[in-house]
Amino acid sequence: MKLKMKTPPKNQFYASLKAAAFTLIELLVVIGIIAILAAMVLGIGAMVGQKKTVARAQAQMHKLQTAIENYKSKMGFYPPGNGRTHIDRRQEAVNQSAARNQLFYELTGTVFNGTDRYTNVFGEVLTSAQINSYFNVTDFANSATSREEVQNFWSTVSPDELGNVNTSASALTLPVWVFVLPGDGPLAFQSQERDRRQRYVVPWCYDSSSTNRINADSYDLWIDIILGGKTNRICNWSDSPLVM
Repeated sequence: MKLKMKTPPKNQFYASLKAAAFTLIELLVVIGIIAILAAMVLGIGAMVGQKKTVARAQAQMHKLQTAIENYKSKMGFYPPGNGRTHIDRRQEAVNQSAARNQLFYELTGTVFNGTDRYTNVFGEVLTSAQINSYFNVTDFANSATSREEVQNFWSTVSPDELGNVNTSASALTLPVWVFVLPGDGPLAFQSQERDRRQRYVVPWCYDSSSTNRINADSYDLWIDIILGGKTNRICNWSDSPLVM
């Protein structure tokens, strides 16, 4: 006895194909929605990270401003700049000399030996010739022959706030410190740390001596950091970042 296999009617067969095709379309739609949501989450995450970087830069700037104003109140003048008479702040170019400033040494003070040697808060020594080479000045204003007489306006120094601009073979034995922010920017450089770590940092630019500074009665303080592929300038002449 032969068993006959029943075949579904043609219209039922095509209906099942249509159902399967509809399910496939739904699947593709779901995949597309997931991809869009993932891209949105990544974008939001990047924006949050950028806002955190800006907030960190602004907090550090306010800390620097407080120390600088305390310096002015005690010393009677703002921390000297690096002696250059002109700082280029054009959008397409920032003069690197503003990043080579002695602000760290002025805010923390140095001990002068009476001839040509200056010792910082870490016990590291710079000579007048070395100071002139890096900062275009021959001495530090906030200096005295004993540590007790030196004014320290930056009592707690975090390693993350400093970068070593000495890139020569003597980087570890003769570090030259400037205030920095970890990250990337047009003036970013690789800092050689005391523990032999190397990291990329962006220097704070400071100008209290040029004839064309924006804050003519005080000083200019700024940092250029790259966020989302664009250079953002955090500065003391604008409440919000300036996109360069």
